[in-house]
Amino acid sequence: MDKKWHGLQAGIGFFVYLAVVFCVGAVVSVWAWRWWGADTGGVLATVSPGRLTRRVLMIAAVLAAPILARATRWNGWRDLGLQPAQGTFSRRRAAGYFGRGLAVGVVTVGLLGGMMLLAGSRTIDPTVRVGVLLGRVFSYALAGIVISVIEEPFTRGFLFRPLGRAWGGGRVGWLAAALVASFVFGAVHFVDPGLAAFNRPSYWNAVGAVLHECFVPDPLPAHYAIRLVNLTLLGLVLCAWVLRTGTLWYGIGLHSGVVWVMKVAGYATDQAAEVAQSSVWLSGRADLTDSWSATLVLLAMLVPWFGGRKRISPAGDETRRPAPAIPTGRRTP
Repeated sequence: MDKKWHGLQAGIGFFVYLAVVFCVGAVVSVWAWRWWGADTGGVLATVSPGRLTRRVLMIAAVLAAPILARATRWNGWRDLGLQPAQGTFSRRRAAGYFGRGLAVGVVTVGLLGGMMLLAGSRTIDPTVRVGVLLGRVFSYALAGIVISVIEEPFTRGFLFRPLGRAWGGGRVGWLAAALVASFVFGAVHFVDPGLAAFNRPSYWNAVGAVLHECFVPDPLPAHYAIRLVNLTLLGLVLCAWVLRTGTLWYGIGLHSGVVWVMKVAGYATDQAAEVAQSSVWLSGRADLTDSWSATLVLLAMLVPWFGGRKRISPAGDETRRPAPAIPTGRRTP
């Protein structure tokens, strides 16, 4: 009975947490914009309304974290997944996971981007200078690492792991937690309220409009459905590797590699609109999320969820196949 109540408590706590984060985020964003936004010439004059909202939501998510931590019975910083529940990872082992994840992310997204170049949906920007490109490659690598180190402990560590444990810890529980955390991960990429929502005559009308556009973009971005599916699948891939390795380091590396290649592609290539829109299998965007080709690649990357000789639960407990029986007639060493 306690386990069922714990799962229900975690689910209710999760939705209360989201409600608090988005309501507080909308209220504070509109207030900050009206005091310091572009129309006032204040310190936020160079910040877009959408970017302001996303930054406020990030701060609100951190400040409201105790609500979810209490509901899911969060076990403290170790529960983020940077270290196993028992013992520690050596730096060499963590670096190995990170490096392998980084290589998979770079190679996979790089090959997909190369296919889009060959198909003609994107073209190399002839104005890009090699020296500048090399500098951008380095800065984008750092940006990818920073983004991943911030997002992975929160989405896969703070959301996914405690929810999966609260919902039973079995395959169904982990899958439900992965779907919820991954959908949130995908949906927040579209939070971008427009200036019209902030400029409503009434303060509370503006808050309502901003809150609405946090969930329903207006207008809907191009290829919204495909991009949401692909971003959710990317979240599922990262959750699968948490289950596979028992740590976030592989996912941090994978996420870093994906962001790195996407940013480099956005700088060094341009969209060929007339070709990109000719087929749902071709990506016109630099992040490659607007095609079913990316969907197939991400589905293939979900293999670790279903197979593998060795499984390590997010709680840090290793399980291996039993050792083969020793044939009779042989001496044991």
